[in-house]
Amino acid sequence: MPKRLRIFFNYRTVASPWGGANSFLRSLQAALSADPEVEIVSGEYAECDVFFLNQLYRGPGRPRFSRKFLSPAQIRRLSRSGTTCLWRALRHRMTGEAIQLPAVVCRLVNHAEHAYGKVNREQADLFGALTFTTADIFQTRYLYEVFQASGYKKTDPVVIHNGVNQEIFHPRRRVAWHPGKPLVVVSSAMTLRRTKRFDLIAAVSLLPGVESHHAGIWPEDVPRGRVRLLGRLTHGEIASFFREKAHVFMHPAEKDICPNAVVEAMSCGLPVFFSQLGGTAELVGACGIALVDGIELAVKKMQNDYRWMQELLQKRQPYFSIARAAAEYKAVFRRAAEARSLMGAPTFATGANERLIP
Repeated sequence: MPKRLRIFFNYRTVASPWGGANSFLRSLQAALSADPEVEIVSGEYAECDVFFLNQLYRGPGRPRFSRKFLSPAQIRRLSRSGTTCLWRALRHRMTGEAIQLPAVVCRLVNHAEHAYGKVNREQADLFGALTFTTADIFQTRYLYEVFQASGYKKTDPVVIHNGVNQEIFHPRRRVAWHPGKPLVVVSSAMTLRRTKRFDLIAAVSLLPGVESHHAGIWPEDVPRGRVRLLGRLTHGEIASFFREKAHVFMHPAEKDICPNAVVEAMSCGLPVFFSQLGGTAELVGACGIALVDGIELAVKKMQNDYRWMQELLQKRQPYFSIARAAAEYKAVFRRAAEARSLMGAPTFATGANERLIP
């Protein structure tokens, strides 16, 4: 058996609904924890083979009063001194204590200039930190191209689409749509950005023969038509709604990178209404209808193609699983750790030439 791969997750998840990154990383960590070749390291300063970043964000479960983001200086220190903490790096140097240099692997999830039209501090810091990462993982090819357009220079990108926990999100005992019955459409959102296109969700609810529901939050300044609000739902609750009530998932959001909710819906057997402006189209493929010719025509196309989309979704079930995604992440972690070990892990001692980065 290969040496156990020790991985530290910098992003701290929470059990409550908190958006797609939290959902995916929670499932990924659980899947890797069940792998006998992997050990999830809990302490931020414990030795590990891979220090895994979700960009620089430390997650909603980070310790209270701690910083929300890591800094480029901390990532630089981690890559050169084996720790994000300056004082620990100084102690290792003064005592001559050996320390392992982990591979730093970064999962890239968003791009501020692309989403909001301007560069913010977090994006500038991220590009600085990427100078010191061993490997970067993009959620979609679309996101890689967005980063490329902003000056990202690394080649041979690793693209891994999200997967979901299919013990929760599965199509068993699902209620399918039948001609002559109302088409039940469900959507979800955990942020209020205009690019989420709540107006289109409301518009489809007004069409004859359509029943519309929305999970999560809804902006007060957007009329919701006949949309029925479900509020914030747990994973189990939204998965049950997908199977027992819904026929189609609607995700008209523009510029979304890799919406986890779309993968959850497809894993439950729901075809998708989607925008072609972003990474959603890359995820959905032929398992949905793009909103390019108006919502009325999209609904008609969905009704006409519904049966064969169900068959296609059934064939694609293994691809939606967290097991597939976890295997791909593990392969990247293993390669990054091996590449890092070839560089050698220096021992810091008094008088050593290795310069500490403050």
